[in-house]
Amino acid sequence: MIREKKAEGFENEQFFVVSNLFLTDYLKNPYPHSLLITLMGYFPRALNHYMKRPEGCGTALLIYCGAGSGFYSINGSPAKTLSAGQLVILPPHTPHEYGASEDKPWSIYWVHFKGPFYPPFYKAVSPYFPVSTGDIMGDRIKGIFNRCFCLLQLPYQKEEYFYLCQMVSVMLSIIPCTVKQSTIGLTLDGSEGIERAIGFMRSHLHKRITGAELAEYTHFSSNLPVRDIALTYGIEDPYYFLVRE
Repeated sequence: MIREKKAEGFENEQFFVVSNLFLTDYLKNPYPHSLLITLMGYFPRALNHYMKRPEGCGTALLIYCGAGSGFYSINGSPAKTLSAGQLVILPPHTPHEYGASEDKPWSIYWVHFKGPFYPPFYKAVSPYFPVSTGDIMGDRIKGIFNRCFCLLQLPYQKEEYFYLCQMVSVMLSIIPCTVKQSTIGLTLDGSEGIERAIGFMRSHLHKRITGAELAEYTHFSSNLPVRDIALTYGIEDPYYFLVRE
């Protein structure tokens, strides 16, 4: 049986549109306009979900896959899989298509947004897509979406909309942090391992320890610089552990 593909209309979906009239009025207020949300939603177990935009659209689109899997393609490139716990941003004014897998259709959180900050931001993070967030940051992303949905279900004005935009900005800030952590052998879920590493170094201040010894104890990469552990832990001095006596 061939099922018809569809772009929306899924059971228990969330779908919110910010009107052009509201956005025009919002731009007159003194709040920062670096990011503007235009559409936002959630498609649970979106069987037969499919969207193709030959000319792209006027906004960037973030898709976070909360469960299942699907695919996306940008500007005619080979399709890439988007699995549970991964996200991607599709750039504006660029042909793209995306859709749910047939055997395990995805559940996706998504938001359309625009703003002057976007071009340099996308250039910096796009080589790493799709980005795997890990469980803890994934839960935070879903929490941000759900808080936004609660606000959007109520009558909102410019103050609430500004708050929505700031929450999405926080969500976007997770991406470069996740990329950085993954390139040095950490994840943002690895705070327990970081504490183990710091505890190990503190208990061995009387002797020199090697990167291999630290990696064996913490299961981190042996290429992980000590300064990155310090910075990740929130210690301003990146060479804190190298100068301790």
